[in-house]
Amino acid sequence: LGSLPEKHWESNTQITGSRLPPGAERISLEFLDSRAFCRNICRNMPHLKGKSAMQKRQLEILGYRVIQIPHFEWNSMALATKEARMDYLRECIFGEGKS
Repeated sequence: LGSLPEKHWESNTQITGSRLPPGAERISLEFLDSRAFCRNICRNMPHLKGKSAMQKRQLEILGYRVIQIPHFEWNSMALATKEARMDYLRECIFGEGKS
């Protein structure tokens, strides 16, 4: 994503209990489909079901910053282009828009 330095971990890297380099953080990026939500009848808004909420809590306990992307945002007209999706991911992960 842009000109940020990249760090690639090998597949055999021991993750559990290992220390990260200074300034690094563990991130979990989860794309949620329609099965991850139920409808709140009172407000007609999607509500995260227990399994996805539990996974998020467990990952946070393990030290991850969890980013959950709902299907209705990812598949929206606002994110119809590759550039729009890249900007959206950049905003979610780094908290910055297109420069």
